[in-house]
Amino acid sequence: MANIDFVLAKKEGETLLSHTENALKVFKDIKDIYGDVENIINDNLFFEKIFIALFMHDLGKISKGFQDSMITGKKWGYRHEILSASLCGLIDKDNEYIFDVVMGIITHHKDCNELREKYNTKDEVAKEIFDEQVDVFLKDEAKIIEFLKRVESLSEGYLGYRLKILEDSLSKDKLIDGYKKCVYKYLKLKDNLDEIDKIKYIFLKGFVTAADHLASANIYKISKISVDIDKVLGFKTYRTTQEVAKKIRGDVFLVAPTGSGKTEASLLWSFNQGRSNKRLYYVLPYTASINAMYKRFAGYFGEDNVGVLHNKAAYFLNKYLSEKDDELSYKEIKSIHDLSKKIYRPIKILTPHQIIKNFFAIKGFEQRISEMQGGLFILDEIHSYDARLTALLLCTCKFLKKIGANFFIMSATLPKFIMDMFKDELQIKNIITMPQNELKEFTRHRVVVKEGSVYDYIEEIVEKVLSGKKTLVILNTVSEAQNVYKILAERLKDTSIKYMLLHSRFILKDREAKEKDIDNYDLLVATQVVEVSLDIDYDTLYTQPAPCDALIQRFGRVNRKRRKGICDVNVFSNGGEKDKFVYKNQEYVFKTLEYLREVDILEEDIVQNIVDKVYQNGYSQKDRELYDKVKGSFEYIMNSLTPMIEDEMLEEEFDKMFDSFQAVPLKFKMDYMTSIDNGEYFDAIGYCVQITTGQFFRFKKENKIEYDKKYHMYFVNCEYNSELGLLDEEKEDNFM
Repeated sequence: MANIDFVLAKKEGETLLSHTENALKVFKDIKDIYGDVENIINDNLFFEKIFIALFMHDLGKISKGFQDSMITGKKWGYRHEILSASLCGLIDKDNEYIFDVVMGIITHHKDCNELREKYNTKDEVAKEIFDEQVDVFLKDEAKIIEFLKRVESLSEGYLGYRLKILEDSLSKDKLIDGYKKCVYKYLKLKDNLDEIDKIKYIFLKGFVTAADHLASANIYKISKISVDIDKVLGFKTYRTTQEVAKKIRGDVFLVAPTGSGKTEASLLWSFNQGRSNKRLYYVLPYTASINAMYKRFAGYFGEDNVGVLHNKAAYFLNKYLSEKDDELSYKEIKSIHDLSKKIYRPIKILTPHQIIKNFFAIKGFEQRISEMQGGLFILDEIHSYDARLTALLLCTCKFLKKIGANFFIMSATLPKFIMDMFKDELQIKNIITMPQNELKEFTRHRVVVKEGSVYDYIEEIVEKVLSGKKTLVILNTVSEAQNVYKILAERLKDTSIKYMLLHSRFILKDREAKEKDIDNYDLLVATQVVEVSLDIDYDTLYTQPAPCDALIQRFGRVNRKRRKGICDVNVFSNGGEKDKFVYKNQEYVFKTLEYLREVDILEEDIVQNIVDKVYQNGYSQKDRELYDKVKGSFEYIMNSLTPMIEDEMLEEEFDKMFDSFQAVPLKFKMDYMTSIDNGEYFDAIGYCVQITTGQFFRFKKENKIEYDKKYHMYFVNCEYNSELGLLDEEKEDNFM
C-alpha cells in the first residue's frame, strides 16, 4: 500500500489529503445552503458531480514534477488540473456526467481561453507534452490508486452515500485527454448553450472554485446566521410597515419616510423568507452610507458575519479595524477584506456596481454569481440611480430572479414610473406604504422657496448659524460648494462656530476624517454626498434647486428624529450655471419648484403625490433613449456571457461605463510612493481622489495628469488642500 500521507498540495506544507478534505468540508455547507440549485438546472446529480470534481481536483499534484516544485521552489511548468481531469476516464458514468466533472476540474484555475492558448492538445507539440506528463504521473500509480480508494469513506461523510471510482486497475488507456474531449468541445458549443446550461456551468465552476479558495484560505465552514431578529433589533413595538414586512413572503416594495425604520423593516422581511441560511445583500448607492451601514450591521450580527464591498472598502476596513485593534497586521486585515469577496459571510453591504460587474465576464464571476443564488437583495434608495444604472440594475435583477433571488425595494421618494418598471419586469405584487395617520407623525418641515440664488442669502445663512441653528447648505456641484464655503468661512472665521465642507473630491484620508465627525458641526456645506443614509440631524437647510426626490432626501437630513417641531427647509429658485451637467432634464427641477411654491408645511402624506406629478411623464426623451440603449446592450452582454470564459475587453467596457477615475494629487505623490514601497498599501489608498471621465480627459489635454507605470497610478497636477479638496475651475464639473 502506497503512503499518501506526505503528498503535498501547498508550499506551506499542507498535504493533498488535508486540503481535499478541507475543500469537502466547505462543499458540505455549499450543498446545504444552495440545495435549490439542482431544481433550477434540472440535474439531481449536480452536487454529486461537484463532490467528485472537488475530490479529484488536485489529484494531479501527486505527479513528481509538482512534488519536486514544492521542495525546490522551482516552477513545474505544467498544470496539475489537466492531469487530475485525465483520471475522469475511470468514472463509470455517462458522457454528460464525465463532461461536467472534467469541466469543473480543468477550469478551476484557468479559463477555457487560456487552456486553448497554452494547453491545446489538438496541437501536436502540446499533445506530446501531455502524453509525457501522463507517463510521469502514472509512475506514482500506487499513490493515485490509494487516493482514489478514499472516495468511498469521504463520499459517505460529505455526500451522505458511498461512491466508487476505481473498478479494478489503473491503466493509461483508461485516462482521457480532458482538453480534447471536453474543453475543445465546450468552446465549439459555447455559442449554442441554452440558458439552463449556462447557469449550470456558472454554478459548477463557481462552487468548485469557492470550496477550493476557502480551503486554501484555511476557512472550512461558511458562516451562517442564527439569531432572533426581534431580540437583535430590540424594539418594544413595530410600526405598521414593519409588522407587514415581517409577515410577507416574496418580493416587496416599501415606500416610507426617511427615519421611519425602513432598514429594520427590510431585516424583518429577510428573516421571514424561509431558510435561515439565505445570503443577504444590502445595496446602497454611496460608499459613505455603506460604511455607516456596515458598522450598524456589525453591531447587530457580529463583524465576522458582515462583509463590505465597494471600491474603497479595503481602506475603510483598515481604518475601522485598526482603531479597534492596532496590533492587526496588513496581512490580517487583507484576509478579512478578501473573505468578503468569497462565499463566506452571509451578509454583504455593497454598491450595485459590485453586483453588475460580474456579468461583464470579470475573473471569478462564476463564484460571485453562484453565491447570489437564492439571495435576498435589499435595494435601498433606488430613486438615486440614473437611467443608465437603472437599466443595468434591472437587467441584473431579472437574471437573479431566475436563480431564486428575492427583492425588497425601498425608498422615501420612489417615482411611480420607476416602481412600475421594476414591478413589471420582476413581477412584484407586494407594495407596503405607511397608513395616513402614521404618515402625519412624520410631518416635520416647512418649505420656503427663496427667490434668487444662494449668494443672495449669505447674510441670512450667517445669521442663522450665529443664532445657534445647526445649518446645512447643499450645493449641486463641487465648485459651487467650494465657492460658497469660502464665502461663509470668511464671514465666520473670527467666531467660535465650527464649519466644514464635504464633497467627493477629497482624498480618502480627509473624507474619512470629515465623515467621522459630520454631525458635530454648526455649519455643514456639502454636495449630494449627504443625501442618502447618512445619520445626520440638522436644524435647518438651505439648498440649491433639484428634482423633488433629491430634495426630499436633503430635507431628511433636517429634524431627522422629529424632536424639533417644524423646521424650515429653504430652496433657492436659482441654481448654478453647471447644474445642467448634474440634472440634465431641468424640467424636473422647474416642476418641483412650481409644486413646492404651493406648499407651506410639507405634510408627509403629500410627498408621494408631488413626486408622481413631477415624474408623471417618466424619463425625458433623452433619458429614455439612454435607458433603452443601455438595456439592449447589456441584455446582449448578459446573453453572451459564457461561464469558464473570461473577457478582458468586456471588463474594460464596464470600467468605461462609470464616470470616475482614481488619481492622487501631485502634492501627495512622494507620500503615496513611499507608502507603496513600504508595503503600507491601505495608507497609500488614503491619498486617492475620484475624478470624472470628463475631468480625466481634460487634464490629459492640459498635461495636468501623468501615469506612473511602476505604481499603476495617475497623478493629477491640481491644487489641493484638506479644507477645500481638489481645486479645478473648469466648466465641466464633478458634481458630487
